[in-house]
Amino acid sequence: MRAGPEDIALFELNYCNSVQPISRRIMAGWGWAQCTNRTPDFLSVYGPKPRDDRSDLDTSLYVLPPHTMTPRFWDCKGFLLPVDRVLRSRWCERWGPLAVKFWGFRRFWVKSVDANMYASSWNNGLFKPGQINWPIPTISYDEIRLHIE
Repeated sequence: MRAGPEDIALFELNYCNSVQPISRRIMAGWGWAQCTNRTPDFLSVYGPKPRDDRSDLDTSLYVLPPHTMTPRFWDCKGFLLPVDRVLRSRWCERWGPLAVKFWGFRRFWVKSVDANMYASSWNNGLFKPGQINWPIPTISYDEIRLHIE
């Protein structure tokens, strides 16, 4: 199922690693990569910054509902791996918090391996907080879910 703009919520941060209430809006971007969320979880994905975002960060976090994909013409840059989740790759397993980056014009997926482990398409980089100019909050999946509902 493809998510519509009304299905993806902006995940507003105050940049001190705490989460603000979520508003229901999505901003279009130039070019686009697409993420398919094959998990039963809400996935925090990186996308274009809203026009009124005054931070110096390059992206904003949005929430993609379970078993959906990002809208057409919306550039998904990657996803956030929360602090209590693990990403299994071909060579190793990495704990969050991490920003998992994908280059533009890619179609990628994230799926559940078990309750706390994800696997994804081949990525273009894994970044810890401070290694990339993206918001990488040190929060758990339960904290993300608490602010969605």
